[in-house]
Amino acid sequence: MKESLAEERQALKLIYGEDLFWNPEQETLSVQLFISDRTALVQFYLPSEYPQHDKPQVLVQARWVPKETRHQIVSLLRDKFDERGGPILYEMTEFCREKLQDFYDSQYGPIMEEEREQEQPYDVSLEDSRWHHKEDNAIEECCLGQVLVDRKSVFQGLVIEVDDENKIDNLLNSLHQHRKIGSATHLIASWRIVTSHGHLIQDWDDDGEKGGGQRILQLLVNRNIHNVLLVVCRWFGGILLGPVRFHHIQQAAKSALDHKYPKQG
Repeated sequence: MKESLAEERQALKLIYGEDLFWNPEQETLSVQLFISDRTALVQFYLPSEYPQHDKPQVLVQARWVPKETRHQIVSLLRDKFDERGGPILYEMTEFCREKLQDFYDSQYGPIMEEEREQEQPYDVSLEDSRWHHKEDNAIEECCLGQVLVDRKSVFQGLVIEVDDENKIDNLLNSLHQHRKIGSATHLIASWRIVTSHGHLIQDWDDDGEKGGGQRILQLLVNRNIHNVLLVVCRWFGGILLGPVRFHHIQQAAKSALDHKYPKQG
């Protein structure tokens, strides 16, 4: 069985390249998918009897897709492959891609294509009022920093006031589902919240930009700022920037904080 899985993994590596991730300790295999201008991660937990006598467990991670829709995709996936045997990871992955693309096209496709035709290069600033609608009221009060551009990659920070740790997940989901913000390749986030009992809670979310969240959290710590969610949006321009991208992430975060808290800048 291990030989069969190894062969399947090798074949998938040839197809997906660096977008495939294998964790032998947890026995999970993940594939990053690019759905138009957004990303998703399909994760498989592989039981010991796979592929001969058991099916993988599947998790679809994509904050821009509502949880109910992601669960529905997994349910359809189980129904479709319930009676299938043998290696099926590629077919499962592409099934998820198809369903995610269908959702994207139904929710964002026509709108985004029309707006792309109107945009100038680098016109991704969130200041434009057309990106704010009633469905985005959870984030309409955010404070934005300046846009930073390097080799077609674009960075912009934003700050949202929040006084409850339980609201963080919903806010991040709203950002990922926002028509403009959600198109960013990465939404690097950090937050510090003082609870009603005086306890300090702080954490971060790298969103695929490993180490980015902790770096911008340090800005909040250094300034002793709390009850905020700090996010840096990065739109990847197709050219690898290397370590300098972390400098840009920090500068974008600092700009948003300076706009929100000018006396503490």
